[in-house]
Amino acid sequence: MNASTTFRLVRTLVLMALLVGLFLNATPASAANLLVNSANDNDDGYCDARHCSLREAINAANADPGWDRIDFNIPGAGPHIITLSRPLPAVTDNQTWILAASEPDFAGQPVVIIDGRLLPADAVGLAIQSSDNVVRGFSLVNFRRTAIEVTGSRNEIAGNFVGIAPGRFSEGSCDLEGGGASNGFGIDIEAGDGNIARDNVASCNGIGVDVGYSATGTIVAGNFIGTDPSGAYAIPNGTGVFVYGDASGTLIGGDEPSERNLISGNRTGILILTNDVRASGNRIGTNAAGDAPIGNVRGLEVHGRNHVIGGDTFGESNLISGNTTGLEIRGENITVISNMIGSDSHGVARVSNMVGIVVEGSGNTIGNPASANLIAYNMVNGVFVGRVHAPGIPGDLDILGNVIHGNGGAGIHVYEGEDILIRANTFYENEAAGVDVGDTRAEETVQRTTITVNFFERNGWEAILLSPGANGDIAPPILTAATRTSASGTACAGCIVEVFRAEPDPSGSGEGRDFLVSVTAGTDGVFAATFAEVEGCQEVTATATDPEGNTSEFSVNRVVGRCTAPPSPWLSAVILILGTAGGSAFMPDLRLGPLRLRGALRRLLGGLAGLAGGGAVLVIITLILGNVQTRQTEEPLPPCSDFLNENLSLPPFSAVFEPGTDVLIELSPQPDPPGSQTRWRVEVTGWQAGSRELTRATPSVRLSEFGFDPQIPGEYFWQVTGERLDQDGQTWEVFCEDFGPRQFSIQRPTPTATAQLPTSTPTPTPTATPTPTLATPMVIAHENAFCRYGPSQVYEAAAMLNQGQSAPIQGRSNDDNWWFVLPPGERYGCWVWAGAVDATGDFSGVPRRQAPPTPTSTPYGCWVQPCGQCPLVCTLPCPPNAVPGGACTP
Repeated sequence: MNASTTFRLVRTLVLMALLVGLFLNATPASAANLLVNSANDNDDGYCDARHCSLREAINAANADPGWDRIDFNIPGAGPHIITLSRPLPAVTDNQTWILAASEPDFAGQPVVIIDGRLLPADAVGLAIQSSDNVVRGFSLVNFRRTAIEVTGSRNEIAGNFVGIAPGRFSEGSCDLEGGGASNGFGIDIEAGDGNIARDNVASCNGIGVDVGYSATGTIVAGNFIGTDPSGAYAIPNGTGVFVYGDASGTLIGGDEPSERNLISGNRTGILILTNDVRASGNRIGTNAAGDAPIGNVRGLEVHGRNHVIGGDTFGESNLISGNTTGLEIRGENITVISNMIGSDSHGVARVSNMVGIVVEGSGNTIGNPASANLIAYNMVNGVFVGRVHAPGIPGDLDILGNVIHGNGGAGIHVYEGEDILIRANTFYENEAAGVDVGDTRAEETVQRTTITVNFFERNGWEAILLSPGANGDIAPPILTAATRTSASGTACAGCIVEVFRAEPDPSGSGEGRDFLVSVTAGTDGVFAATFAEVEGCQEVTATATDPEGNTSEFSVNRVVGRCTAPPSPWLSAVILILGTAGGSAFMPDLRLGPLRLRGALRRLLGGLAGLAGGGAVLVIITLILGNVQTRQTEEPLPPCSDFLNENLSLPPFSAVFEPGTDVLIELSPQPDPPGSQTRWRVEVTGWQAGSRELTRATPSVRLSEFGFDPQIPGEYFWQVTGERLDQDGQTWEVFCEDFGPRQFSIQRPTPTATAQLPTSTPTPTPTATPTPTLATPMVIAHENAFCRYGPSQVYEAAAMLNQGQSAPIQGRSNDDNWWFVLPPGERYGCWVWAGAVDATGDFSGVPRRQAPPTPTSTPYGCWVQPCGQCPLVCTLPCPPNAVPGGACTP
């Protein structure tokens, strides 16, 4: 079982425990339904219909064992501000739901505000010391220590504003420098197992969400941390999420869009000082849409051991962009996979960090071939490697299978460290070197950096650049000979020599683009390598890696095969001969002429020959094509657009496809091919794995045939080269090139950027049955909506369907006002009001589903004494002469 599956299982079990426990206790004999009807902080010892403060309700719930529900109906228009005169009592009884979202004027944002401005500095707003409780729909401000403190297990803190009050914030309104943080700790989970903080807005706190001491299995999901509720601008915390102490097994985010945290605008987005934490699926340093920066100073700073940043699936990919430093790795055995660092949420545009990743630690892994990171568009380096080992301890940093491009400095700069493996990465269009090893300013030189089987193209400096002393000053190989199938030369004795087809670099060395083969040099340093045939007039290059793991720069390139490109034809002589009927003409061999000139010359000379054969004046034109020369550059070939119909070739430029579309690349050749047998070489470049190419006689190929996954969003470029058999029918030669590059992209629709807060469901009104279609029946929530155990508000909420979430329809109520759906991540279905969702699809097969038994609600009355000597009588509704403070059940 992989880590991602384990976390999903833990999350599911925690939610099931909450839901099953609450369901089994939905109507226990001892259950208390309490209603807060006053915003004052008085306590007369009772919670009744005449007066019930939040303080009184918590005391009553604590005194009543078992499940309790505290709802709100404070008269008047909100916001309803509860200014505490002294700390509230801690919640000590299990299974207490405190639901400020039940306040009638709640409309997507909290309207019940708990204000701690009058409390001493060590006071806590809400202290949850028991288990299986829910706190939902509050705003908590001005607690100099902690707004919400959790020490029990399996509690859910959901849909709250922690640090800001509704309608009372603006961009930059939280002055951290001036001590203006609203709360010290926003949500502080200090102990217990399986606690959940979800769908909160935690901004303007010293620490937004704090997980520490002995807390285990905590889930932090779906929150906006450091921004306004829409995720459009910063309202910063000092630290967004802080995990420390003995806390372990913490999950920050998840693999579903609803579990994504937006952690932006803070000094530090996430700070981890413990072990075994997973951060997946978050947006760190951007706005909610993921297309503009709201930067943290540090996106993630990770200490400790055994963390996972990202995950095996695209849904677990973090977007870490717009920060000063995207990710700082300062611990050990940390795995970083499937993230986008420096780009937008589609991986195609700049939302730059200053530096993508900074690594100072040992035993860490960045990427793997199956779960590449995209490290792109950062203003300086994509990856900066500092000291990656302690004295006497090997570093063992592996950077594997990533796509690293478009960075303003080097793709990877290894400043200090030892035992670093850089393998199977794609480097292109970085403004400095692809890999820069060493620095004259470093305290120690870099040793044993192994650079192997990577792809380099169009980087500003050398593909591999070694500073003096780095990697033992290993010299690059010397290629003494090269053909289309072999290369030989000298290198260091016993070194591994890797041979590449080169993308020519202005330096004359590298860049090694396509790996061809690796061989080991003999004790005398001589090596000979054979490989699959490459085209003529290509360049090859090589690196050497010694037995200790030091890799050289690329060698000086060698051209393979002959580049047969004669100079332009020139007129040598014109001889006019009076012809006769028996005259003849000389037709030169034009195979060596430039392609566009050949046809014109054939037509001209063919016409002259016809004149000569008819007895006219014979003109013999001798074209001296010159000696065949071997040169390092070819004469320009015509573009393939001369032989292809651009308007009919697919896909069109800048086309956009949904994830899962196996895009068809289809060419439309002109009817007059430039040879008896032709074929087309199609090259596709995508951020998943760099450039790949296929050759086809038929002009169509699918994206998946290149090995790209059509499910993964990204930007792709494709271009075409034409080839034909020469006149001997033995060798393929290029006859046209540079059709393209053309661009298309696969993009995931961006979900609506709203804070995910629960809403109370209004009384339903009948709606018309949706018009059936042939699609699978689904609902999409156009607002946050409770999903209940039955088709009525009298049933308890089983789950939440957040705005923008979809769920399959499995049934409908008899009055067509409720849909029975299966929410994302839930094992059991529940009922959602039709007025809160948009229903689509074919409803003809949706069955009518019987509602479960209606729960019996317990009405509360007041004690009345009819006469002076009469016994008290429980009366509903409460009359004016009710005994003060006495709540009862008739």
